[in-house]
Amino acid sequence: MGQVLSSVLNPTSPRLSDPLQKTEQNSSVDDPKVVNPLSVVVVENGKQSTPFRIDFEELKKFVDVISRPIEEIKQEIWIKHYCSSHRILLVGEGDFSFSACLGRAFGRADNMVATSLNSQEFLKRNYGNAMSNVDSLRSRGCIVIHNVDATKMAGNRRSNDVTYDRIVYNFPHAGFSKNEPVKDHLRRNRDLVSDFMANAAKMIDETGEIHISHKCNYFFQQWGLQKLGEKNGLVLVEEVKFELSDYPGYNTKYGYGGDKNFDCNPSRTYKFRLKDR
Repeated sequence: MGQVLSSVLNPTSPRLSDPLQKTEQNSSVDDPKVVNPLSVVVVENGKQSTPFRIDFEELKKFVDVISRPIEEIKQEIWIKHYCSSHRILLVGEGDFSFSACLGRAFGRADNMVATSLNSQEFLKRNYGNAMSNVDSLRSRGCIVIHNVDATKMAGNRRSNDVTYDRIVYNFPHAGFSKNEPVKDHLRRNRDLVSDFMANAAKMIDETGEIHISHKCNYFFQQWGLQKLGEKNGLVLVEEVKFELSDYPGYNTKYGYGGDKNFDCNPSRTYKFRLKDR
């Protein structure tokens, strides 16, 4: 590996680790994409490389990885945005098929806590595969908890002093009420997501992410997830298309019961981080 000749903080540089091609006059300290990059020059065999940019946060992640035992790195398994080394909290699970999917992919689930608002009795009555999914998770070391309100979980004594790398809420919905005006239905769903975010922000690691997968058409577009995040001290860092096929065995169940799956297309996964970290 070459020798690093110099490493200079330059807060007005582009974030991407591309060769220097822009002048400093073309960069702006107000650019939200600028996050403390480093200008790095590498010397190898007496030859100096072209300076290139490295984002400071990305550099810290790299140092963290190379500092860990090689056996641990080799054993990491990823499924989309989730890694077997992440501490993962899942809330609002239906038949626990999403968390079971992650457990199968990792080959273990002792890094996961999977929760549901529903009771175990409700699951048995409504979801044919729920208990087999729960048994699969527990056999892999997952902590499964029922009757957990995602808007009040930070006060749960079992959750105190625990932080997570990923907190996941797939397709939150406050349910339907007969003859309810659209504006009231919208308010209830916004309140649900906002209260979840406020709780999750207390439980997420300072470098972790809060993920909400959500339909992105018609009524659902009006929920305004980004603004709700900002209200609760979160910043939207990325949104990506949600593909059901990326999670084999995941069934999108209706929260009010019945064993049918709802159509989750089109949907996106919205990733939030703590604003001040």
